[in-house]
Parts: sequence; C-alpha cells; structure tokens
Amino acid sequence: MRSLPMPIFALAAMLAGSTGAFADPAAEAKGRFAMTPVDGGFMRLDTETGAVALCTRKADAWACEPVDDKTAASDDKAKIEAENKALKDRIKALEESQAAGKPAPDGGYQTEPPGGISKLPTEEEVDKALDYVERMFKKFRDRVQKFETPSDPAPKAEPKSDTPPKTGQGGGAL
Repeated sequence: MRSLPMPIFALAAMLAGSTGAFADPAAEAKGRFAMTPVDGGFMRLDTETGAVALCTRKADAWACEPVDDKTAASDDKAKIEAENKALKDRIKALEESQAAGKPAPDGGYQTEPPGGISKLPTEEEVDKALDYVERMFKKFRDRVQKFETPSDPAPKAEPKSDTPPKTGQGGGAL
C-alpha cells in the first residue's frame, strides 16, 4: 500500500476525530460519507462512525481500504486505559470509605450525613413544626386585623341647632 502525503493524512485524521455532535444539518443532508480527493483516489470519511478509508481504482472497480493511524490510536488507547483504571480505583476507595462510615479519602464531602442513612422527622417533630407555623400565622392574621380596624374613633360632631346664629348686639335685624 502506498503511503499518504502527510498533509492529507493529517486532514483525514482530523476528520476521523470529529464527532456527530458537531455535524451540521447541511452535511447530514449530503449523505453519510464525505469524500476528499487525494493522490491515486479518494479519502472517504464515514460521518457516523468517524472511520476513514482510502478508495482507489483497482482494475475495473473501486475498492476502499481502512486507514489505520496506529500511532495516535495507541497513544489514545493507553491514555484512556490509564484514566479508566484511575477512575475505577477512585470508585473503589469511595465505596470502601462510605461502607466504613469514614470521610472521603480526598477530603470531599459525603452525600449522606455521618452515621449512615438520614433519618426522617418523627410524627412528634412534624406536629411541633406545624404548631409553630400555625402560631405564626395566627399572630400575623391578628396584626393584619389590627391594622384594618380603626384604633381611634372619629371625633364627634357638635349637634346642630335649629335656631339661626345671632347677628350683631341689638338682636334686631338691620
């Protein structure tokens, strides 16, 4: 098999690394495969799986052979395996510390209080809380009623008499 020029191989590797999460709707409308011309044929990218293949003409037919990037794949595989092992070890340590009732080994907080399963309030505690809320509501209601009723009655008006007011000193009309 003929080796690919480095820039084209880099392009193929970038296309293979892309995921479907970044695919745009226009590309999806074109089909599953993306084709790029290269020396001696085409580079085919499967947009669903990320697999890359080199398609060349052999005799009277076209044939596509997968392109393996062993250097990048082995580096990625080793990195993923190391991360997976570290995560499994962390999960195991957390499970053991939780079973023993100890704090988490890295000082992180626990999701449950120390001593195991969290306790629900007793019926007596619920009644006590509801009584407290009821007393608060009654006090609030009493204060509102106090503001709604007038606290100082309106001053009484003087009684009106039917006699006309006196004018002048002589008592007579002018």
